[in-house]
Amino acid sequence: MKKLSEEHLIKYLQINGLTSSSQLAQVFAVSSRTIKNYVKKINEQVTGKIILATAKGYYIEQSDSPTAFSKEISREKVLIEKLVYLLTPINKYDLAEELFISLSTLERTISKANKELSKFHLKILNQGNAIHLAGAEEKKRAWIREQFYHETSAEFLHLATIQAAFYGYDLDELKATITQILKANNLYINGYTLNSIILHIVVAMERIYDSNQSIDTDSDKIDERLAAEHRSAIAIAAYIQHTYGIQLKESEISYMTILLKSKTTLLNYAEIKEDLKDYIADESIQLSNRILQKINKEFLLSLDDEDFFIKFSLHLQNLLSRNREKQVALNPMTKEIKENYPLVYDLAVFVSNELEEYLGSKIAEDEITYLAFHIGAYFEHAKINQSKLFATLICPSYYDMHVDLSEKILAAFNYELDIKKVITEVDAPISNLNQDLIISTITLPDEVTYVKITPFFNDKDKESITQTIKKINLGKQQQKMKKIIEQYFSKELFEKNQHYDTKYQLIQHMSTHLTELNRVDSTFEEEILRREDMSSTSFGNGLAMPHSMEMNALKTSLYFVINEEPMLWDQEYVQIVVMIAMNQSERKEFRKIFNLIIESLDNKETIDALLQADSYEEFVSCLVDSFRF
Repeated sequence: MKKLSEEHLIKYLQINGLTSSSQLAQVFAVSSRTIKNYVKKINEQVTGKIILATAKGYYIEQSDSPTAFSKEISREKVLIEKLVYLLTPINKYDLAEELFISLSTLERTISKANKELSKFHLKILNQGNAIHLAGAEEKKRAWIREQFYHETSAEFLHLATIQAAFYGYDLDELKATITQILKANNLYINGYTLNSIILHIVVAMERIYDSNQSIDTDSDKIDERLAAEHRSAIAIAAYIQHTYGIQLKESEISYMTILLKSKTTLLNYAEIKEDLKDYIADESIQLSNRILQKINKEFLLSLDDEDFFIKFSLHLQNLLSRNREKQVALNPMTKEIKENYPLVYDLAVFVSNELEEYLGSKIAEDEITYLAFHIGAYFEHAKINQSKLFATLICPSYYDMHVDLSEKILAAFNYELDIKKVITEVDAPISNLNQDLIISTITLPDEVTYVKITPFFNDKDKESITQTIKKINLGKQQQKMKKIIEQYFSKELFEKNQHYDTKYQLIQHMSTHLTELNRVDSTFEEEILRREDMSSTSFGNGLAMPHSMEMNALKTSLYFVINEEPMLWDQEYVQIVVMIAMNQSERKEFRKIFNLIIESLDNKETIDALLQADSYEEFVSCLVDSFRF
């Protein structure tokens, strides 16, 4: 039994959630009126209310509504947090009293907490009425870090957030020192990961300083390939000892070396090219080759570039290391990349599927996003997805004015335009030119479609060409969409208002329909669900595109379901579902189809128009018109 105080009342409600006044009166051996007076007194001390009242009792406002679920999670977390910082076991009767719960409730809480702890390979043990948290120190630290991420609930782990929790350390100086040490050892770390490393280090410092809890790992001779990481870990440990008087054991330095191995890459790629195997393990090189060959085979897409191969292989090496060490490189841009670059993200999912089969363990979504970074960077560099327009430039010869003008236009539209012909004669025939665009400094006959610019190429000229390129590209996209609809979409593949409780039920309905139409075989649904399990196929803007990673449909098909009432598809609400089934012989068309659908449904006006379509014919018309200039 605890003596009633404001602090004890708040703590009890934080742990136990919604509790009636009579229960509180019984716990603290006071009257219900006394409880009511304490609640009033607590709430008068702050702006707004700390303790809220309902017909069923009192609770601390921690979420939109008090639930039994949030109450249980809070109690389990408080229990684990209590035990993770204890050096010696605690008597179960004392623990129950400190947590304001009965022995039977304590036993239930331990049981539920152990389910959560199992993924960290930790367990709460009760031996002779003495309770303690059993497990390796690095696993306890992993639990502490996860709670930190969960509590901050920010997309990006800001240094200021860590600093607020660990105010005894100068983290700006620590960050600058680590960056300098890594650079001196030719190591690079991205901004997302550096703050994660700092959190690892300060948690370790706190554990060692408060309770001398060190990681106990093998500190055998470090692999020669980890020399740079090991030198960096030693230098960081020396800084910590000099600045804070905290000495890291050799086992801690070895652990930090492995951590740096999984989260850094070498800066000097030219040096790596000279002797690849000195820096990248054979396993990573062979795996990179295998994956890139499979991408080429499945998507007819060649990622044939030496720099890309080195960076990709280094990334795979680090990813394999993280996976085996049960670590994840957190990435705050997963949602943004998935919505804005869905094809790149889908290729990253394909790569992660190959890795899952190789490793026999799941790849986290944040890791998939880092794979998308590498693939997307290559696409951007190579401009694989962008085909240039062919242009003819008409500019009368005056010294080398036409040469200068041509160079200026190409510099401004390097990725969009290729000038195939330059005409300098005023009277040259232009009726039979085979080009997408004519650019001219002189006035041409009315029947000729062209862009009129000045010989000096000013901002107005640039804007005129930009708008014309956009119009031509939209026209081409419109023609492509018409062709795709004619080939792969039909009336029997259009449905409206097929409402189901879950995405799995809708996927089953659509897969069954495609099977009945003899467009896919009986394994198609299983393959669709396997892709969904890798990462949700909802791409924002109310669109989901379930599809298989295996292009083995009997007939390439696009199957549209539109629902006026949104349905929850994982974390997104969806109104348009496009199921894609690809035949192996048409795999080259996958990128075109995927991109066209994403582009056509990239604005709210188009989606609203499509949702209002009452027939297949209206829907097709809206889909084609989405590319109108």
